[in-house]
Amino acid sequence: IPVKTTNIEEFEVSVYRIDLRTVASYGDLFKSLNEYESDSIESFWGEPLGSRKVSLDSELNETLSFNLDLQPLLYDIEPGMFVAVFNSKDFDFFRYENRPTQWFMISDIAVSLYRGDTYTDVFLTSFDTNNSIAKANVDVLAANNKRLFSGQTDETGRVRIETARLTGSGGLKPELLVAQTAA
Repeated sequence: IPVKTTNIEEFEVSVYRIDLRTVASYGDLFKSLNEYESDSIESFWGEPLGSRKVSLDSELNETLSFNLDLQPLLYDIEPGMFVAVFNSKDFDFFRYENRPTQWFMISDIAVSLYRGDTYTDVFLTSFDTNNSIAKANVDVLAANNKRLFSGQTDETGRVRIETARLTGSGGLKPELLVAQTAA
């Protein structure tokens, strides 16, 4: 994860895995999180994977840019949705103030979506092999967590969805497409 700091001597990054079944109903998805929201993830919406302290050696007012390796916290992990939340005594934040937050996904599945008047075609391809992914399960979830569509890709990696299923509003507005393989 790319990180840029100024006047930070040490920080801690905590990583959480978000349960994909709750993503559509989780209201803080892709937002910067405060301590209360981080506690909520840990106790209800996801699972903590661990924390890591990072000490920095920089001059006053010097900006450091580097990539932070989270692999030690993500070893032997299944694909999914993750969030990294950064804390430091140098931030001088109250509990209700947002922390630097980075949302990310780990997946081998590339998704291409082509929307037409009648149908929307979704194609799944493997990043590793660049081959189509057959027999993958595809779900479209609404903002209220209702399943709007569930299907499986064919041998070309395609699943066809009636576009009318994707035109809802309010709680029935499409919020998330989840694609999963058996392996």
